[in-house]
Amino acid sequence: MSAGLARRYAKAFVEIATEKGQADAVGADLLAFAELLEQNHELRVALENPAIDRASRKKLLDELLRKSGAQPLTGRFVEALVDRDRLNHAREIAHAYRALADEAAGRVRAEVTSTEPLDDARLGRIRQALERVTGKRVLVSQRVDPALLAGVVTRVGSWVYDGSLRTQMKQLRDRLLEG
Repeated sequence: MSAGLARRYAKAFVEIATEKGQADAVGADLLAFAELLEQNHELRVALENPAIDRASRKKLLDELLRKSGAQPLTGRFVEALVDRDRLNHAREIAHAYRALADEAAGRVRAEVTSTEPLDDARLGRIRQALERVTGKRVLVSQRVDPALLAGVVTRVGSWVYDGSLRTQMKQLRDRLLEG
């Protein structure tokens, strides 16, 4: 599926979910469902198998979504994906949905990578600084990577703020080699 087609599905769904006041809940449902499909090969094969009639696939899907506590709106959207043989693109649609829902809500996501977990106060300061820079509400997730040596690398969309010791040492080395 092209990114454009995934975005069109996601855009239509964001508009409907926003209109119903369920944009965030439905987005979480859709992402959780896409991850479940990624992790469970047998389930994905069963739901995408054209040899299994649509009614049986929908029944399995309804049961799965009901047990997971997904919003009814999410269930109807996923059923539409089954009807159109687009379920194998749930991951791309879920990611496009999240990006569009974030954009509509005036927020961005940031990933902060450090050598060890940061405390809430430090993450809060980073979030506030990013909110001043972006002018949007920032949702921060944290990742640990001991290979950084020290410092923090922050990704916001396609922007990277690299304050890691590894990068600083590389820049120093490059300047010394140029001089």
